[in-house]
Amino acid sequence: MSPFTIPHRLKRMNARISISSPNRTGEMSKSTNNIHLEPVSPVTVNRMLRILLGDPWDHYNYVHSCEQDIVAKQKVSYFKLVNIRQYHSTDILEKSRLLSSIQCPNIATVYSLYCDGNKTFVVTEYLDTSLPQLQLEKYYLEEWEIATIMAEVLKGVAYMSSLKLSCRNISRANIRLSLGGEVKLALDFQELQHDHLHENSKVSEVLLDFPILAELIEEMMLSRYHLTSDDEKWSEDALSFLSCTLSGSLEALINVRPLTCKYRYNH
Repeated sequence: MSPFTIPHRLKRMNARISISSPNRTGEMSKSTNNIHLEPVSPVTVNRMLRILLGDPWDHYNYVHSCEQDIVAKQKVSYFKLVNIRQYHSTDILEKSRLLSSIQCPNIATVYSLYCDGNKTFVVTEYLDTSLPQLQLEKYYLEEWEIATIMAEVLKGVAYMSSLKLSCRNISRANIRLSLGGEVKLALDFQELQHDHLHENSKVSEVLLDFPILAELIEEMMLSRYHLTSDDEKWSEDALSFLSCTLSGSLEALINVRPLTCKYRYNH
């Protein structure tokens, strides 16, 4: 069972995005109540990515296993946790070149690669849980909570697309969350590759070319709409966003009016 508790863990994301909170009367404050989906520009200068020979255990201590990852701590910094995943890969140079081009606050940072024979260990930023572990289907989600997750994932996908990298194999398991309210994509080293979608002039279609967005829209929006009571119907912005996902491109979705962060005041 995830250490997260939906009613207060997701709400902590409020501190990291530009949204307003209800005042004591339950009304929205005058500040903006929108999550803005700004187009993300690709980084033009590659960062330094450490590639070391051997396994990572001279520098890290095992803590515990979590799904496919090993949670470890740095030997020189007791409280510094990382995720380590092992792969069997022969195209290290190409993968490392692609990784070094990625710098985005919505993508989990890759710190280093360890090459030990035909095994590659990828050391990445530690994030506390994955989206499936939250079991969101068991909870009522307010519109702003849905908007928060959708917005952060969309920014990560848009950034990957801007680098012409494939998003086709990104799933809910790749969506990671921290106790501080961060939502990031944890990329699969083995699946990192350029996307043939960008080899022609075809305009991307959200549901067909970006399966993770289709998956989230189905789980977090379409399946919940009919459960919303009449006095808490979704905002026009949310309906416009949903309409665009059904018929538009990724480019159009980024430019659509943002999802409204609609609060329900509880005494």
